[in-house]
Amino acid sequence: MNVATSGGAVDAPNRFVEVNGRHIAYRSIGAGKRIVLCTRFRGNMDSWDPAFLDALAANGLRAITFDYSGLGLSTGERTYDPVSLARDARDFIAALGLD
Repeated sequence: MNVATSGGAVDAPNRFVEVNGRHIAYRSIGAGKRIVLCTRFRGNMDSWDPAFLDALAANGLRAITFDYSGLGLSTGERTYDPVSLARDARDFIAALGLD
């Protein structure tokens, strides 16, 4: 699956991937080595500073941000349980086919 995007963080489109019956929203900024960024337990993709994401991209990284289930633009049941949040990250990474 191609998760690259051109332009900066402010212009990065919202994308969605199906994960076990949920639609997980994400954005991809830059190109190069991929790094998936997890927010704090009640944050969403908009919590990230666009200048920070653009700086990662300018240093050869593809920054991928996402919303946990039930938060932001993602569907599913919202939970603040650390195990569920970690499962969301694992499932999201697998759905994108990332190592």
